[in-house]
Amino acid sequence: MFQELTNLNERTVMNIMAEPVGIGLAVACNQCNLGRAIYSSIFAIAHKSRGGSEAKLHQDLRKALRLYDQITPAAAEKVISRLRQRIGYRTAISELEVK
Repeated sequence: MFQELTNLNERTVMNIMAEPVGIGLAVACNQCNLGRAIYSSIFAIAHKSRGGSEAKLHQDLRKALRLYDQITPAAAEKVISRLRQRIGYRTAISELEVK
């Protein structure tokens, strides 16, 4: 479902979900106009799937939400556009400009 929503290929979506900081997820959620609550929920599910503890989840989620808040819609669109062009995940994310 997330793949369809973002119009990204499966490999890119898997990279987004596996990335522990949540930057790719923040970009994708921002670009799809998903709010902080939905981003937080998806981040928590991904975190738990990697075996993270509850205490670590709360710590990481606070950092992830600060990051989410720094991503502008224009910056998110630029990165997602690059990902749709099948530019490497790390390369596209490294081009992210935050507030």
